[in-house]
Amino acid sequence: MVRISSQMLISAPKDRVSRYLRDLRHLPEYDKKVAEVAVCRQDAETVEVAASGAFLGRKWKDTSVVRFTKDGGYECQFVLGRLTRMSVAYQLKPVVGGTVLFHEEGFDVAVVLKPVLLAARAWLHQALEWELRVIKEGAERLDRQIKLKEIETLA
Repeated sequence: MVRISSQMLISAPKDRVSRYLRDLRHLPEYDKKVAEVAVCRQDAETVEVAASGAFLGRKWKDTSVVRFTKDGGYECQFVLGRLTRMSVAYQLKPVVGGTVLFHEEGFDVAVVLKPVLLAARAWLHQALEWELRVIKEGAERLDRQIKLKEIETLA
């Protein structure tokens, strides 16, 4: 399995970062591998989603169960075609000044694709950093919108 991970400080409270992250309609905005996502079923702890997209130039389509974690993040696995399985984890940690978002992706690939994936490791890491920046912008935007609504109700 090939794993990549990164983290980023987001200037918003953990509950608002979690709220943005757990709204899986945002998934295609921040994950380049996902083109479409539809929520099939949802309860307090899990969401079943049907998703599709492209990975390393190959189209994929899968249904997966996303499990919400107690820290405000989530974990899930997708099958990206016949030869690749991807696991995803987002973890949140409140800190002074905001929330640290930890993100890890693991790729379990067939032996024939391992050299391709290792060669694409730098690209995958750049994509992961881009995802974190988009999530940061979205969560901070949500935080600002909520604060503005709170101010309006006081006026």
